[in-house]
Amino acid sequence: MMDSYTYSSRTIAFWATMLFAIVFMISMNITPAQASSSFFAKTWDADATFNIGHRHAGFRNSSFNSSVQSADNPWDNTSGAWFDFNWGGYDQSVTTWGGCTTVPSGEIWVGTGAISPLGLESTCATSTTIVTSTITVDRTGRTWHMSSSTSVPSGSHDLRSLLVHEFGHAAGFAHITSGCSGTSRPTMCSTLPKGTSYMRTLQSADKTEFAAAY
Repeated sequence: MMDSYTYSSRTIAFWATMLFAIVFMISMNITPAQASSSFFAKTWDADATFNIGHRHAGFRNSSFNSSVQSADNPWDNTSGAWFDFNWGGYDQSVTTWGGCTTVPSGEIWVGTGAISPLGLESTCATSTTIVTSTITVDRTGRTWHMSSSTSVPSGSHDLRSLLVHEFGHAAGFAHITSGCSGTSRPTMCSTLPKGTSYMRTLQSADKTEFAAAY
């Protein structure tokens, strides 16, 4: 009896330890997603198509077009994420920005307007799924650097950096609040310093959030 009881106790202890280890490993695997959930409460359930919509004078040029068409690349090239922004084309018909009824389902429309911030992204969604999005670039009172060159004049804002940031919002992300200083700040920080282009490049925090969401 004594030997049988001792063996049973050891068996119970062994399986209890194994169960704890399994639960611990599972919890470690899901922790990043849980910690990041505030950044992507809502996401797309399929790839989204983005289009260039209404543009005001000064933005109807190849430089603006190229800036828009390149802004999805950092996100699309994120390892481990299935979601892609797909280039759709041009259409001047959408003139009301941020309205849920003006943009076809599954699409993102990018254009210009008179707004207070540098850029503005408006998302329309169900309780869990993003359905449409609009990105508006301010057309008044700003000096935009629209070139592919990373040498940005000190008094200008880099359009490509702004658009990469707004595409992040379109994917469902809020602003990142930590590490937002210096030249290695995440793209999803809330400010875009003049004369810089480094926010064109996603940092590890941006990529981690994106890969965890998609």
